[in-house]
Amino acid sequence: MSQQTSCPNLSNVIAHDTGPKARFAVGDAVTFTNPQGLVFPGKTIVSIDASAWARESGAPRYFITPTDTPWYSFPESELS
Repeated sequence: MSQQTSCPNLSNVIAHDTGPKARFAVGDAVTFTNPQGLVFPGKTIVSIDASAWARESGAPRYFITPTDTPWYSFPESELS
């Protein structure tokens, strides 16, 4: 016996925009420049932040390695 449930908003959930288009992809080598202008080359994108907080910031945010703050996602504006 199969039971079918109706979810009228399912297509909206699936098609939901996850935020602005990302400039970088996982595996890309990047340089991080902090707001004070210090440059940290040799970083790698390991993940794109898909959290609600990141989406609401209006610009893509990325997790990079190596870093001392693996829980913090960096804004695209600080990466090159």
